[in-house]
Amino acid sequence: MSKSLISVAFLIFQASFSFVASDEVKKSRSSEAEELFRHRIEAPNKTDIFAKLFKGYDNRVRPNYREKPVQVLLYAVIDSFHDIREDQMEYKVELILKETWKDPRLAYGNATWFVRLKNELLKKIWYPDTMIENARKHDVDDKTRTAYLFGDGTIFFSEWIKATLTSHMDFKSYPMDVQTLRVQFAAYSYDDSQVQYEWIKVSLKEHDMTEFYVEKQILRLESTSSITGSSGTHTAAVVEFKIKRRLQHFIVGFYVPCIACTVASWIQFWMDEMAVGDRASLGITSVLTEIFLLEFSNQGMPKVSYMKVAELYLIVSFVFIFLALIESAVVYKVSQWSLLKKNSGKMTEKEASRDKSLTSQTPTGKEFYKETETPKPETLTSCRSPMMLRYSALNFEQTVNKSSEHILSEEERYEGTDSPKISTTSAGTEAKESWGHAIDRGARALFPLSYLIFSVMYFGVMFTSDEGSK
Repeated sequence: MSKSLISVAFLIFQASFSFVASDEVKKSRSSEAEELFRHRIEAPNKTDIFAKLFKGYDNRVRPNYREKPVQVLLYAVIDSFHDIREDQMEYKVELILKETWKDPRLAYGNATWFVRLKNELLKKIWYPDTMIENARKHDVDDKTRTAYLFGDGTIFFSEWIKATLTSHMDFKSYPMDVQTLRVQFAAYSYDDSQVQYEWIKVSLKEHDMTEFYVEKQILRLESTSSITGSSGTHTAAVVEFKIKRRLQHFIVGFYVPCIACTVASWIQFWMDEMAVGDRASLGITSVLTEIFLLEFSNQGMPKVSYMKVAELYLIVSFVFIFLALIESAVVYKVSQWSLLKKNSGKMTEKEASRDKSLTSQTPTGKEFYKETETPKPETLTSCRSPMMLRYSALNFEQTVNKSSEHILSEEERYEGTDSPKISTTSAGTEAKESWGHAIDRGARALFPLSYLIFSVMYFGVMFTSDEGSK
């Protein structure tokens, strides 16, 4: 058991030592190249040097042919990233690419001496056919292509490149996403047995952009597929820039309007339960605003099959607004049902009281008979004059009219004062005592509390995962 532990520890130490050693070798190579370039001296008698250099030199053959691969050191100065288009998953970059390698066939003397090669002279030497693998467009200004040839055969080659590059982007965490801008250099027609790349460093002039800022950069080498279709391993020099989206614009333009629209839809909980038209207008306006915000969030974004974080928040807000609209409809129907039930009960009571009043105040048959009782025979016998007969008929008619007027006055009094009229004021007063008002009171607390809990969980998870990804 102890022997196995010792062997494992030894292997770990050996791997860490080899990693540190290789890193130290890279640093020494880069420092030597920088030191050589810093102390360069322009070589004398260039004409004689050029006359001797290219005698018997074949630029079609790489250095160290059939011996060992050419070690090419890369140093990139990236001027800027711009025109980042999420819908096309592409961006534009302008950079200066500097390559360093050694060609022993071009050695001519002192290592600090140098001659500058441009245009036709540059075409006479061999240089690696470096390309950007993930480029859609790749423009190189020939006027900027320059090589410095030192006396020991070391060559510093630089060129200005404008390229439109592609890079895979993941928008699941949008707008709190971190994207990767990738630049991948590789030889077009040489594999690892012929040309090998190593990074010196990458310099970025501008870390801040309008919508993004660069968090960090990563340099590495990774195997890539064969470009020409030939066998062999191709290793690409890759630099990745992790860029993070600025949230200030999105918070002001998306989250604040979304929250304000959702909160505004809750005003209907304090409105009159029977004002269903006003409630519906407020809810529909909030729904249309949410649809507009959905279009705003997807502006300039690709059509992906998964849901983005911004869409999740918007959909949940839309659900809250839609539920508030449904709550208004339910409250209206419940209040209407409760009001009709109460009014029907009052009408039944009033009808019963009206019948009782009419029964108690209308003259009975006995009373009516007393008032209209015919005179006795002896009275009729003594009063048979025409004047007396006319007076008796008039007295009977007045008694009947008096009873009729009494009945009509009772009906008019009932219809004028006690009839159930449903006005806006009485409806509101009745609704306050209904089940609809109780539902509204519950919604005033339930909706804001639920939305607050969701928002806290949403932003908490997003910012926590964002800190963890760093």
